[in-house]
Amino acid sequence: MKTIKLLSLVLAVMMIFGSVAYADVINQPVVDDQNATITVTGTIPGASYGDSVGIYVLKPGKTSAEIDVTDGEKFKAAVAGFAAGLTDNEGNYEVVIGLDGLGEGDYTILASSKKLAEDKSLVYYFASKEAKLDFIEELKEIVDASGSK
Repeated sequence: MKTIKLLSLVLAVMMIFGSVAYADVINQPVVDDQNATITVTGTIPGASYGDSVGIYVLKPGKTSAEIDVTDGEKFKAAVAGFAAGLTDNEGNYEVVIGLDGLGEGDYTILASSKKLAEDKSLVYYFASKEAKLDFIEELKEIVDASGSK
């Protein structure tokens, strides 16, 4: 029974803090609640030093088809954050994106590069710092309750 509870806790934590779809191209993002930023790292296969990569954070419910870089209003309606970076000798990149004022929800992180045959993406569930702290308190209560039985 404790194994089932522990597995449930692990799955719940993965749902709250995100999960990875394309680990090579986009790694697990790191959210800095204090500075309202997200750091996205990854590796672009076949890229060499100085190749460009664009990282888009799409608002919940938006798709890459809705990104229109020629229309500022449409771009803002679809994109919560954007940053461009360059790859190193091994195709690795790291970009930091400001994400001030995001609400909770499933955000799509999209990596775009000329070296990719197609854009790669992952869905990341963003939760506010307060929601994360509340969730941790709930987990503590569950663990405490299961330990007393």
